[in-house]
Order: sequence, then C-alpha cells, then structure tokens
Amino acid sequence: MTNTDNKNVVVSVCMITYNHEDYIAQAIEGVLMQKTDFPIELVISEDCGTDRTREICIDYQQKYPDIIKLLLPEHNLGVSQNFMQTVRACKGRYIAMCEGDDYWTDFLKLQKQVDFMEANPDYGLVHTRFEIYYQAYSKFNTTVLCKKEGNIFKDLLFDNFIGTLTVLLRKELYEEAFSAGILDLFMMSDYPFWLYIAKRNKVGYIKDCTAVYRYLEESVSHNNDQLKQFSFFQSFLRVREYFAENTPFQKAILRDTQRRLFKRFFITDTNNKDIDRVILSALDKKYSNKIEYMLCSISAKSNTIKLIIHKVIKLLHRITK
Repeated sequence: MTNTDNKNVVVSVCMITYNHEDYIAQAIEGVLMQKTDFPIELVISEDCGTDRTREICIDYQQKYPDIIKLLLPEHNLGVSQNFMQTVRACKGRYIAMCEGDDYWTDFLKLQKQVDFMEANPDYGLVHTRFEIYYQAYSKFNTTVLCKKEGNIFKDLLFDNFIGTLTVLLRKELYEEAFSAGILDLFMMSDYPFWLYIAKRNKVGYIKDCTAVYRYLEESVSHNNDQLKQFSFFQSFLRVREYFAENTPFQKAILRDTQRRLFKRFFITDTNNKDIDRVILSALDKKYSNKIEYMLCSISAKSNTIKLIIHKVIKLLHRITK
C-alpha cells in the first residue's frame, strides 16, 4: 500500500466517524493493512464527537501523513452532510467506504475489487460478503451468500442487501448522483446511491467475506427510540417509492411498503407506550391513506389484531383531519 501523489490515487477510502473512540483504531488499521499494487488514500472526517475519537484520528494522521487525509469540521454536520463532505474530498478513481465503528478483515479486499472493476468496465459497483458483530452480545453472524449480481435494480428495490462497508464504486457515478441531488432527498445516504447506480449499471459481487459490520443498539439505523427508528424506516420506504416510480414494479413496491409498515410497527411494537407518538409524528397523509385502505381489507381472526387495526385507523383519522 502506497500513496506518494494524490493525482495518482486509485482508491479513496471514505471514513466518517462520530463518538467511535472504542472502535476507530480498528477501522483505521483495517485500511492500513491493505496490500495493493496501486496507491490509496484514507479520508477521515470526525464530526465533532464528545469523546477521544478526534484525538485518536489526529495521532494516526501524524503517523501516516502520506496515506491519511483528516477533515475536522468546526461544528457537527450530521451523517449525510459529513458523508458528502468526505466523498468530495476523495481524489481516487474508485471510492470505498468504512465507517468508524466497522472494520475490514481481508488485506486483499481493495486489490480484489479493483481487479474486478478494471476487468468489467460495464459494472459501476462491486460489494462482498461480510460478518455482523453484535456488540451487546459479543457474537458474530456471517451474512447469507448473495446470489444476485449483474442487473439487480429490481431485486435491490425490494431489499437493500448491499453492505456499505464492503462497497467499491466508480467515483464518477457518485459525482453524477450528487449533481442529480439524490442525497438531498432522503435521510439515508447509501441506499439511494446503490439504486441510482443499479438503475444505470451492472453490480458485481465477490463471495469472499472481507469486513465486519458492528451492530450497535444506538447507531442511526438501530436506534431504540421508536420515533427515530420509524423516521429512518420511513425514509427507506420513500427511497424505494422514489426509484420505483414509473417502473413496472411500482404497484408491487407499494404493496410491500404497506405490509412492512404494518408488520414492523403495528404488530411487533403494540405494547410500546410511545406508539401513538411515533405514528402521529412520523406518518404523513400519503402513507396514512394507503395503510388505512390496507387495514380495512384485512380479515382479522384474532381479537388482538382487530383491536390493533381499530386503534391504528383511529390514529390515522386524527392525522388526516
């Protein structure tokens, strides 16, 4: 792994971090251990956390000034803006990603992916298999082998099976998506990009397990606060509806949206005291009309389910008044 001239950088690794003092060193080391026959850079942006993450990043940058570029915003940007800033600072032809609480385990990860992309110019992105580490339980779980590659836009609409920490993609596709304003439309920053790319390019998959995704209870996508969790999930659904519009899959995506909303929030969380606040605060009229139609069409045999349906419809009426 070398980097002597930013103009010749082949891969830029984008790493955003916030309050990751217990994990950031492992994330950085996973990048530094990469063995490649091309130069890389690691671009880290520490988003004004309250722990020692920034101090640790500064120490690493001073040890590896030819490899690490460190961005230190003066105020908290938030995940999306921090991500955009970091990607724009990347100089490589390809961009890879690893957030500060995840880490890579395969020292040939980048070499394998660049070799694949160089040999397949019609592919815009390549990802790999990865492990999930449940921090609270100190347990690992390997993701199911993905069997979908090539033209996967339809499959990706129904499920985001791409692990951000495993992705390597062509930088010009990011620039196109930025120019199109895709990131400004949604709460999340990765899934819209995958769909944008998959709609225009083939997507590759390497079956090797190259990284570990750290499952933290209080991460953006795994938050115990029901309101935040619902807002994030709703953003996921809106991404799908946006990209499904005017495609043959639009009606199927709508039906799947209704099913997921009801299953995830109106059945599994019925004992949650905040459910009224969650629905009223995060559900808009567009979704309320669709869900009420779905609920009214359900033939409920269980008295519990009937009570849930009645409760939700009453709440939906309050939203649409």
